[in-house]
Parts: sequence; C-alpha cells; structure tokens
Amino acid sequence: MNLDEMSLEERVARWPKPWLEKSRDPVEQSFRDALKSGLRKGLQEGIERERALLRRQMVLRFGADIAERASETLDGILSEESFLAFGELIVRCETGSEFLARLEAW
Repeated sequence: MNLDEMSLEERVARWPKPWLEKSRDPVEQSFRDALKSGLRKGLQEGIERERALLRRQMVLRFGADIAERASETLDGILSEESFLAFGELIVRCETGSEFLARLEAW
C-alpha cells in the first residue's frame, strides 16, 4: 500500500517505534502519551473538518436530501485519497441522481 492510499492513522502507526514505546522516565512517558493523544485528536478533528466541508458542498450543489443520502458513504471514508475522490465527484456530477449513482458504483 502506498502512502496515498493510507489513512493518516495508518501513517502514524508506521512512525519509528522508539517514539511511541514506553519509557522508564515518567516525565518522558507523560510527554509521549500526550503527544500520541494529541496526534489522535488532531487527526480525528482533521477528518471531521473534511467531512463537514464535503457535506456543505453536497448541500450547496445537490440539496440537503442528496447530502443526507450520501452521508453514510462519507462517514466511512478515512483516507486522504478517498476524500479527494469524493470531492471530485461533487464537482464533476451534473445532478444529484448522477452523484448518488456514481457513489453506489464506488
């Protein structure tokens, strides 16, 4: 799997293990725990912001009904590449029904 296909969480999981391993020094371990927690929180916030932006674009382009019907697919997206592909569908599809049909085939 190349980096473009990996979720941000999967990328962080590939970081060198010494950064994420337990330390004997409680201060250092506290710092590492805070860093991991902050990274997870930041990644989750970034994903939620991306979803909110795409939902807004769907509502503006196709209406709230279409956006609601596409939400389940959007909620399952985790990778950057998939977010980009979803956004491109919003731009490229002429109608809401075309958008939903292409999502079903996706």
